[in-house]
Amino acid sequence: MKIRSDFVTNSSSSSFVVEVEVEDKNEARFTFETEPTDYGANSNFICTGDDFFRAGNVEELCRLLELSMTGTGKTKIKKLTEELRANIDDISSVRSVTLRRIWVSMGESSGLTIVNDAQLQDLARKVTAAEGAELERACNEMEAYLNNAEVYVEGGWQDVWPSGFCGSKATPRYSWKHLGLTIPQLAKRIADGKIDHNDLAVETIAVDFESRSITESAEFIVDSKWNAIGMKPARKPGGSFGSAIRAAFPGYEVKAQVPVTDLCHGCTDAADPVDYVLCQGDAPKVAVSVKTAANSRSKTFKAIAPACAAISLPYVILDEKKDAAENRIITKINEALFSDVFSKYVVNNESDNTEEIAAKDSGDGHSVKVKFADNRSYEYNCFEEIHVGDIVYVGGSKAGTRGMVVAITGDKTFSGYQNVEKILQRL
Repeated sequence: MKIRSDFVTNSSSSSFVVEVEVEDKNEARFTFETEPTDYGANSNFICTGDDFFRAGNVEELCRLLELSMTGTGKTKIKKLTEELRANIDDISSVRSVTLRRIWVSMGESSGLTIVNDAQLQDLARKVTAAEGAELERACNEMEAYLNNAEVYVEGGWQDVWPSGFCGSKATPRYSWKHLGLTIPQLAKRIADGKIDHNDLAVETIAVDFESRSITESAEFIVDSKWNAIGMKPARKPGGSFGSAIRAAFPGYEVKAQVPVTDLCHGCTDAADPVDYVLCQGDAPKVAVSVKTAANSRSKTFKAIAPACAAISLPYVILDEKKDAAENRIITKINEALFSDVFSKYVVNNESDNTEEIAAKDSGDGHSVKVKFADNRSYEYNCFEEIHVGDIVYVGGSKAGTRGMVVAITGDKTFSGYQNVEKILQRL
């Protein structure tokens, strides 16, 4: 389901702003954001994620940031690039560059997206009116809708959201897990008109120089709250990760706060406990830690990774800010669970005892996210039964190239997507 809602037309209370974060391999972070008072601004970056991989040195990285910036931040970003030139000697020291473009509207004419989402309003009313078994069905229906609806905002001012920021093709979703509310609690707030009277929508593109990968997301933040400084929504750090992991991976036992010595009995170095370990039987399958501002520089937090590597246990770090959305959590854990499959069948392109099955191109289907050897992921329609970890061929610009399904993203298909054309059956 695609939701479309008009932008507010009062430009004094609405703007596009940007945030930039550059992190080096010592985990020092250099940041820039458009001033919160720059309402009416239309800040943007005119570049793509791949452009950052072409920067051969720090000076080229700084020039790319300066030349790509448009709008009110064009002169102000030079403060960031001055810090980069002064503190980073070589481009090989850069770990990641993360850019966000944020649409925000505030004031009495804002808050229209949730109000105008007729299907969500109807589902909220059904939940508040239901009891017993009917309540459970209504909650499941509303939760499925929140997780799968595509949210588009367009109309009277400054183009549309999502804007395709930095070439992003991310599917725009509601982000609501950060609220820490049950479905009945959220439904009551929506039905009673008590959702915060701001609109906040964020497009993010994260460029990882170590893995040479690009991660994209587009989130409409439900019931956004402003920090006192900056344009970021205040979230509960790590508060909903455990419940989201358990809900998304019901076939695994999810253990919390597991001492590293329980996993790696020969480990002697002090290390923080692992936040979550997904197990099947007695066997740990993947370890997950949540990276926060408080632990990011800690030696004991950094000691978890080599401990997991010593026993060949896949290890995932979820950033409390970048990875709070449910689809990001699911995708990153799936990538770890099926890392051996990805390496063998996609990166190394092996084909032992396999055959390719042609997929239907119509009928009942769903949408899936597929990751390719270049570490880029895109969404496609699929009209066959398919599972995370399956190897596929798709149409469009990636035709003829193998990819692995890393997430089932919706129970519907979309006219703008290319199709999964072949499925590689591993016999």
